[in-house]
Order: sequence, then C-alpha cells, then structure tokens
Amino acid sequence: MPDIINENGTWVITEDNNLSKLNMDVVDLTDGSWTFIDPLNQFKSSTFSDNVNTVTLNAISAGNANQNTNNDYQGARWFKFLKYDDGTQVNSTDNFTLILRVQAFSSSSPSAFGLGLGTARNPYETGSTDVSRQTWQHLGLVNTNTSTTSGNPTAFDRLIKFGGGASNGGWTTNDVCEATHKFSAGKSYGIRSTPTKDQQGQLNGTHYSASVPLYMQVGVITRYNTMEALDGAEHKLTLKYQVIRINES
Repeated sequence: MPDIINENGTWVITEDNNLSKLNMDVVDLTDGSWTFIDPLNQFKSSTFSDNVNTVTLNAISAGNANQNTNNDYQGARWFKFLKYDDGTQVNSTDNFTLILRVQAFSSSSPSAFGLGLGTARNPYETGSTDVSRQTWQHLGLVNTNTSTTSGNPTAFDRLIKFGGGASNGGWTTNDVCEATHKFSAGKSYGIRSTPTKDQQGQLNGTHYSASVPLYMQVGVITRYNTMEALDGAEHKLTLKYQVIRINES
C-alpha cells in the first residue's frame, strides 16, 4: 500500500519503497543544485543530455593538485549535502549503504583526466584523503593516457579510493563501473565491481570517530601527477548514486 512521507517539508503519497526496483539518482552538473569551486581554473564548461555530463576543460598543468589521491588535490569540484529520499541529511555515523555507478563515453580530444563521484566530509579542504582533509571516498573513470597531454577517446582507467584504493586500466565505453560503500557507526568498507569484466574486490573505508554531515562530491581527477590537459579537452560520463538507509529496528 502507499506510504505518506515528508519530502523536504511537504507530505506526499508515494508507493511503498521496493528495494528490488530502486531508481538511482542521475548526476546533472548543470541543474543548479550543486555548489561549484575551481581553485585552479581547470573547468571551461559543461552540458547535460541523455544522462551524460560533457565537461570541457581549460589547459591544466601537471602537478600533485590534479591527482585524485594526493594530499595536495585541488581539482575543480561540485558538491551538495547527501540526503536520503525523504530529504533528511546523511551523517557519517548513520547505518546506510551507498551505491555508485560511473560510465564513460567517447569524446573529442580528451586528456588523461575524467570525473570521480563519492562522499566527502569537507569539500573546501585541500587534499582528497583522510579525515583531516576532504575525506573524499570516490569511484571514477579517466581516459587512458596516450601522452602527457592526451587521452584515448575509448579507453579508460578506473580509479577508486575509499580508505584503501585501486587503479586499473582496460575499461571501455561498454563498461559500467560500480562500487558499494557500506557505513555503520562511523566504520565503512567497500566492494568494487564491473559486471562486463567479471572483476570485483573489496577495500577498507575511512573511519569517522564523530558524526558529521556528508556531501556528495564530483571532482575532476587524473591518475598520475605528470598528466596535463590541453585547452578544450572534452570528457563525457554518466554518474549515478543511490543511498539506502538501514533502520536499526
């Protein structure tokens, strides 16, 4: 039977939640819901069509600030508070599961950059990892480098960083990369998978000792700190997520 729930202050009638047919949230970086900062002027423009974000970059010089796991990371990034379907805030010590999905598509004159998606503690900090920085635990795809300034339009590297991390090449436009991130009482762990390649693995997450509100963050990333981007480099990705609250009783 239908449920009556509060969505952002408005009571609405909805169908019963059915975990067998959840609709994931599709990231649209142009929809006005995201706060955007770009400390290094990496970003030129973006469009959104058919669930695909097309991000065009300015010229980017090589450096630690571009690398997704670096303590100096300062990539262009979009973020907003992560909320459950009923509009309540997701906190780091809640009991919940977050599903992330990323797929990349062929684009014009790409660099060896791309986008990552995942939770963050403080997007304004410098450095992507650990609880004194952004604590950005993310899954992403970047174009595989063919030189320091260019990427393969149809080949990609998967980058994942929670507490532990992994980087792997060999992904194509047919591959949907997925990560499941489980949080409970401040502890977390993840499972990464790509069904088209029958590849999976697990990794530790970053642990929180105190409850803080979490953000969903999308950031411009690269695998290596030696990579650069030419002005006008284009990247196309579909980004999706779904957060599922686990009731204690």
